[in-house]
Amino acid sequence: MLPFQFGDPVVKPLFYNREDILKELYSCLISIKQKQHQDCALISPRRMGKSSILKMVMKKLEKEKIAVVYIDLSRLLPGKKFEAFLEKYIENILNAYKKTVGWEVYYFNLKEIMAGIPDIVKRFILNLKFGVEIKEIFTLWVEYKAGVRKDISKVAEKCFELPELLAKETKVPCIVFFDEFQEIYGFDHDLLWFIRSIIQHHVNTAYVITGSSVHLMNEITSRKKGAFYGHFLIKKVPPFSPESARNFLKIRAKSAHITFTKEAIDMIISKTNCIPFYLQWLGLHCYLLMMSKAKVTRRVEERDVEEAYIAGIKQLPQLEEELSKVSGRTKEVLIHLAINPKSKVSQIASSLRTSPQVVSRELKTLERIDYITKVERGVYEFVDKIFEDWIREKYIM
Repeated sequence: MLPFQFGDPVVKPLFYNREDILKELYSCLISIKQKQHQDCALISPRRMGKSSILKMVMKKLEKEKIAVVYIDLSRLLPGKKFEAFLEKYIENILNAYKKTVGWEVYYFNLKEIMAGIPDIVKRFILNLKFGVEIKEIFTLWVEYKAGVRKDISKVAEKCFELPELLAKETKVPCIVFFDEFQEIYGFDHDLLWFIRSIIQHHVNTAYVITGSSVHLMNEITSRKKGAFYGHFLIKKVPPFSPESARNFLKIRAKSAHITFTKEAIDMIISKTNCIPFYLQWLGLHCYLLMMSKAKVTRRVEERDVEEAYIAGIKQLPQLEEELSKVSGRTKEVLIHLAINPKSKVSQIASSLRTSPQVVSRELKTLERIDYITKVERGVYEFVDKIFEDWIREKYIM
């Protein structure tokens, strides 16, 4: 077994640390079985391991016969994103209840139902053993997909009621996990108030949201004018402490029969800032380097870490995806900052042949989505230093 893993959410045996957050989150959610719960929010910059924490707590909750619904809003296909979101939401809710309740017959092909094929949906509704309210949801859905109903708001309202209705019908409580919840901003800011107006009354369904855009998540949850102000118990997910990072590297190295010198560990900590994703990523590349060289001692030294870093920086598709989220002048400003660290506004404007006002606006955009942070007046730096190195490598070469 590989001693390190990055990319997908990490679960046991490679999951490390975070026991305190896991216990608190589980304690807040398990009380849904007594119709008591506390909705929660996990907030941190990217790659701190929020999705791994969700996956771990979800497994524990499923063992308690709770229907667990998970949807990653960042993975929705472009186009009609809100419609795609509702479609995925309904589908995942039904799948969660099928799995938990053990429905013997999964009435029809779910893809055909979600596509709104009239005959299929009609037969599906007739076979439903649930009440009128749940049947109405699918009736509204097929009317919308067929173009009979133009306004999606009523459909959306009923969709957000679905987990609570199913929980009541089946006597099986539900917990919904919305990963990267700030993506809701891409639909409509008013949608946040709309969602709150519905879910705040749910007693059989609890909600957990996560977000990697700290600015936006704080707007949603912590500011008095935010739609979810005071609604969620907010948990910050920090990097590992240097001590935890050292222990992690030593434990994983021991499992793979390799060792890290103190200097190598210091370099890994310095390069990764103890961010879990990057600790796994660089640790794996160090391990693969040892295997490729077949070194007798299998001891990772500073020069090995540097070599692994240079090789690994070219293999981070997650950062390609990150860069794709910005375009035009915003992307140009970001690239310029990576190649010319701590450039001032006037210098960026001169290089890009635009005005300081335009550059300032783009910098605020990048700051708002947590790609950069202001260190002094007119000077910004990357929040994620590896992202900065990756851009520099991509565009200088």
